[in-house]
Amino acid sequence: MHALFIPFAPSWAHVSRCLALAEAWRANGHTATFAIGPEQFATAQNAGFETRPVPEVPGAVFRTDQGFRWLTREYFAQNLQTEQSILADVKPDIVIFDFRFTASSSAHLAHLPSVSILHGSALRLALRPRETARLLIGDPRPARGISALRLCLIRRLFPIVFQLVLRTVARRFASVLKTRGLPPVNSLFDLLLGDEILLADIPDLLPPEIPSNCHVIGPLMWSGWDQPAPWLDEFDARPLVYVTMGSTVEAQSTLVKIIEALRNAPYNIVVSTGHLYSARS
Repeated sequence: MHALFIPFAPSWAHVSRCLALAEAWRANGHTATFAIGPEQFATAQNAGFETRPVPEVPGAVFRTDQGFRWLTREYFAQNLQTEQSILADVKPDIVIFDFRFTASSSAHLAHLPSVSILHGSALRLALRPRETARLLIGDPRPARGISALRLCLIRRLFPIVFQLVLRTVARRFASVLKTRGLPPVNSLFDLLLGDEILLADIPDLLPPEIPSNCHVIGPLMWSGWDQPAPWLDEFDARPLVYVTMGSTVEAQSTLVKIIEALRNAPYNIVVSTGHLYSARS
């Protein structure tokens, strides 16, 4: 079988998961082609895959825009058209994508099955956006007076506003979808749901109820990470613990709690904080 992989190039997590799955796909005798943005085009090419370019938001823009302002109607339409051309040329049997908001629609228009790769937080955002928004806030610290009132208002209003934002962004593409005979979507993250969904996460981080088309496969580790970072030699013989919450849940207080819990532990700790900053202790 021939699969077209379409990852969201500005984020390494989405690219590496597609690469890990594509390598396993290839090892089982199948063919894989990548449609990928310019920033990671060479990465997929150097991994030995046929590659096709697609328009993509620059990584610097994506990392500094928390409101999906980059995901415009024009951007959506341009990517949809490009993916349709690639599908007509490559003629794959299946489309596999990771965080590409146009890929499921492109596959549907081409009458092809689609498979999306998601982690627990993305699935929660698609299934229960309001409840997930409460997790993004985290547990506020004890406060009194005006501060307590402000925290109370945030906890009540943020989930409602968050859900409205996801719906408002999705409405940008209503005319584009309608023109192509596709139904509108209620929420932005609905566009990330394929016919089948691979959950690249541990069970503890998944929603309590999972739809029947979801398949828990666990973390996808790309072989390209096998080369150790040179700064690892700077650490002593104590065990190394790597801590990351990715960029999806960076607003949670969870990362801070983990760091505090490990502060005096007998380990070398490496903390990855996405695009905000990086620290090592």
